[in-house]
Amino acid sequence: MQDAQLEIETRELYILSRHLVSDINFSEGEIKFLANMFHKYLIPAPNAALLVKAGKLENEIAQIDNHIPGLKNKVSELSKCIDPLINKQDKVIGMDLLEHFFSLETEIKLLFESVMAFKTLLFGFVDEVLKAERHDLLSII
Repeated sequence: MQDAQLEIETRELYILSRHLVSDINFSEGEIKFLANMFHKYLIPAPNAALLVKAGKLENEIAQIDNHIPGLKNKVSELSKCIDPLINKQDKVIGMDLLEHFFSLETEIKLLFESVMAFKTLLFGFVDEVLKAERHDLLSII
């Protein structure tokens, strides 16, 4: 009975680790979209204060983007640890493997939160740029 339960839990851990990859890929796609939007439509900003903010946003998106390959490697390493356990009869899932999984899960949640926070900052920046451009346009008219 315990072997059957362990097998179910091992498969569940394997499936969850595959979801981590999907989560990272989703975040990576979001970052690429936001970076593309940022670079394509928002630079150069209409005034010096907005240029400073643009620089800060650019640094922030680069930090998030640079974090993604490391997370992918960590998930790959985790999968390498889990894969052999799937078909093994004498499975032993150590606490360190579970701790590693939960640590990665937490890092990926933080990645999501970083992406969402960046998105909020970016849309606030877009609003400021549009207001500045509208103000500049109205002052010309």
